[in-house]
Amino acid sequence: MDFGIKGTAANMFNKLFESLSLAINCLARPVDAIKHQAKTVTVGTSRIEEKAEGLLFDFLKSKDFSPAQLTLSNIMVIKNLQEIINRIKGATLYRITGINLLGEPTDETCIEVIEKTGTSASLTSRSEHDKHLKGTKKIIVRRGNVYIGKGRKDDRSILVIPLISSDPSRPNTIEFLLLLDIDFNPSVSLEAKVKALGGKHEHIKNLVQENNIIWEDKLLELVDMADVFGWSAEKVAESIIARLS
Repeated sequence: MDFGIKGTAANMFNKLFESLSLAINCLARPVDAIKHQAKTVTVGTSRIEEKAEGLLFDFLKSKDFSPAQLTLSNIMVIKNLQEIINRIKGATLYRITGINLLGEPTDETCIEVIEKTGTSASLTSRSEHDKHLKGTKKIIVRRGNVYIGKGRKDDRSILVIPLISSDPSRPNTIEFLLLLDIDFNPSVSLEAKVKALGGKHEHIKNLVQENNIIWEDKLLELVDMADVFGWSAEKVAESIIARLS
């Protein structure tokens, strides 16, 4: 509202660098006026675009979605998650309609399937029979965060990415959900696994420590990777504790 542009990650960075560039130019002194300085630094900033590359970003691009349709926090989450994902087996694209003016879902908010590909093509979505947005998908739309877990009916590993509308009249309103059927990389490093877990790692750690167990990140390897990311922190911690008993 202050700058007259959508509050996307790309726009925020571009506006920041534009302002910094202007400030640097205003404060700059001629090189000849700088004395007794071993070296000079010339700073010039132009339009800087964050490079969003990798398995997940490339897939989004193949569906005609841009990084500008992701929140900054979700861009960071996706960057970390794609390090542990081996492949995308299938995808279901949903459109969300009926979001209120505050960008929140209501009892009237609807969801419809736009496209199903790969392993998802033969699966029947509840949204094909009941278009009311509900359950986990409604929570995802309300919170606006990337979700990784397991399907309630088929136990497959899934990743759900909320995407903002590209329509200027609907800034920061989630218009699409992209559900991906994924496989994990079995040879991923422990460091990458911890990074991808984000705040969930600290939650698991605290729950395990409550049982007088000295925490080490390698304890995560006692649980199958799909379960570490598919189960709740409580269930992962319980599994680790049980294996150490």
